[in-house]
Amino acid sequence: MRINFKYHTIRKILLILILIVLLIFIYSVRKILFPFVLATVLAYILNPLVEKLEHYKIKRIYGITVVYIIVFGSLITIGYYIFPVIIRQLTSLGETIPTYTSQIQQFLNSFYENYQSFIIPVSLRESIDRNLLALQNTLVAQLSSIVSILFGLFSRILSFVIAPILSFYLLKDKEEICQVIVKMIPLSKRSELLQLWEEIDAVLINFIIGNLTVALLVGSCTAFGLAMIGMDFPLLLGIITGITNIIPYFGPVIGGIPAVLLALLKSQKLAFYVIIVIVVVQQLESNFISPKVLGKSVGLHPLIVIFILLAGGELGGIVGMLIAVPLTAVLKIIVTYLFAKVMAN
Repeated sequence: MRINFKYHTIRKILLILILIVLLIFIYSVRKILFPFVLATVLAYILNPLVEKLEHYKIKRIYGITVVYIIVFGSLITIGYYIFPVIIRQLTSLGETIPTYTSQIQQFLNSFYENYQSFIIPVSLRESIDRNLLALQNTLVAQLSSIVSILFGLFSRILSFVIAPILSFYLLKDKEEICQVIVKMIPLSKRSELLQLWEEIDAVLINFIIGNLTVALLVGSCTAFGLAMIGMDFPLLLGIITGITNIIPYFGPVIGGIPAVLLALLKSQKLAFYVIIVIVVVQQLESNFISPKVLGKSVGLHPLIVIFILLAGGELGGIVGMLIAVPLTAVLKIIVTYLFAKVMAN
């Protein structure tokens, strides 16, 4: 018993050390991981389609080829018409940033001159002055960051080209990869851990595919609506709205702010129309699109969702808010499993 105990203890220590070394290594090479992460997500999204074709007795390699031709053929065709428009709008937005910055400064200066005529205590006036300056710097910085983020996204074009290639091999060798992972799980725990993974897989696939579909529809509807009212950069603003819409509750507000601010710099009437477009699209999304596409939720109470979104935003900004909900949903399943194990013992 003592030898057996020592063997299991040594094995656990070695596994923990290997895991620590692996995490350190991953952290060290994190800058080159983006295409691999993107490929994994892509393979995860496309795998259900491939498996559906396998269900109809189509060999996996042929199924992957068919899915790639349909999906990427469609994306390339759409991109052929949309990508040049995105580049033009990005360039135009970059060129007009100085104009928008000047308009923001003029608006705040005008407001500053108007409020100077009011009789206000010196301490309160100094506080308002500081906050006005901070607001001006924040607005200018946020306006510039929108362009930087979008340009940064398109600067990773090589990653977007490599990812489908990596994804192809992940899909093709899925069974071999899964077998290697399964063999690493102790035989005594294999059945229940695989059942645990099935629960996690169901939550993730519902969240990822469902929310990406909703984001695409919301972004498209927003871009179309903004174009109809004559708003500048409708496609870019539609992309921003679609991406942020993945964030529950706060997403529509975060995505709508850039459009409303840019519209305000032209006219209050245009800003009013932009708000109408955003509200109409969000009503369509909440009442018709999401219930049809998403179906069941990730099983989290709204108060918990709001808390983890705020925590995710504090820790990781917009990216933190994007991954907060699915990550918490997965952790909930794992914690529930562990709690059940502890109570059983």
